[in-house]
Amino acid sequence: MPIPLWAVILDPGADPVNPTNFQTQHFVCEICRYAMTRQLTEKANIYSFGVVLLELFTGRNSIESGQKNIVSWATPRLSEDKFKQCIDPKLMEVYPPKAAAKLAAIAALCVQYEPEFRIDISRVVKTLELVLKESQAFVSAPAPAVI
Repeated sequence: MPIPLWAVILDPGADPVNPTNFQTQHFVCEICRYAMTRQLTEKANIYSFGVVLLELFTGRNSIESGQKNIVSWATPRLSEDKFKQCIDPKLMEVYPPKAAAKLAAIAALCVQYEPEFRIDISRVVKTLELVLKESQAFVSAPAPAVI
């Protein structure tokens, strides 16, 4: 049986017939659900947005050769006290730590395994607007004087 293209895209090293990684199994379920119904749900779109947000937040690809997918890798590091372990260092120059923690929380809520636990897109937008305001104030704030 040839390996389906979507399985290679999702996890190049995975066995699509017997996936062992919990998140890979979830990806396969989402793709199968789409293949059967040809419909994407709002919650599936939110999950996808969360993956893109994680790529931007961490500076990593969603799948990197020989490593876990980004959701499996980042999820344990997205709590308020651990998010600095996975954030792209360049973002710490643009976002205050409190705003960066909010970005991590949004991403974590978007990629919840169970669709019913994923955040609503209206809350995502409101939180992102707040993060944008905080980051604009952070960037435009004058640097402290050095004595």
